[in-house]
Amino acid sequence: ISDVEIGAPPGSGQFGARAKTVAVELSWLAALSRRVEIKALKIDTAEIELAEDSSGYWFPDALEERISPGIAMARKALSDDPESPDFSAIADWNIRNVALTNTRIRLVGKSGDVNSISDLNAELGWPGNNMPVLLSGSGNWRGAKVNLVTTVREPLMAVAGGNTEFTTRLDSEPVKFEFDGVANLRNFFFTDGKLRFETPSMEKLLRWI
Repeated sequence: ISDVEIGAPPGSGQFGARAKTVAVELSWLAALSRRVEIKALKIDTAEIELAEDSSGYWFPDALEERISPGIAMARKALSDDPESPDFSAIADWNIRNVALTNTRIRLVGKSGDVNSISDLNAELGWPGNNMPVLLSGSGNWRGAKVNLVTTVREPLMAVAGGNTEFTTRLDSEPVKFEFDGVANLRNFFFTDGKLRFETPSMEKLLRWI
């Protein structure tokens, strides 16, 4: 598919994306049953814009839940039973793999300031609801190349807003950062685990961030 452009649903916050090409891999087993099921997406030369809402979120609830109704179901399950939520009624997310190449993401803050992640090449794999999510990729942030590898043990718990096992490794010239433990990804709060942090200059790091 060429020259794809999408915008935000009404009331879901500012969001927009354009891509030169989107390659789609379909499930042949589903096709035999006369169903269309997307297994993988490869998005090339894309520009994505996200705007921070008044609560400080880049993905407002209305937008997330429009992307996948399972997110709303996961949040309700966590609200009903915070100690042991039941996600069994949520159907598996059909798209197992999403790859971005040569992509730019513009981040528009509440104050109107704009930052960009450029030259982004990344891949996200999610085999199933009860399987870990793996995100890996590289990009350019404020003049420095960044490599990132992240694993989320319980993705449904993460999108619901609960704590989950989480590992991440970020490698760049200004900073090297590793975390292995439990985190709340919606609020970017690390609750328990091992943290490793290295920087050649705290002053340059603060300017870069």
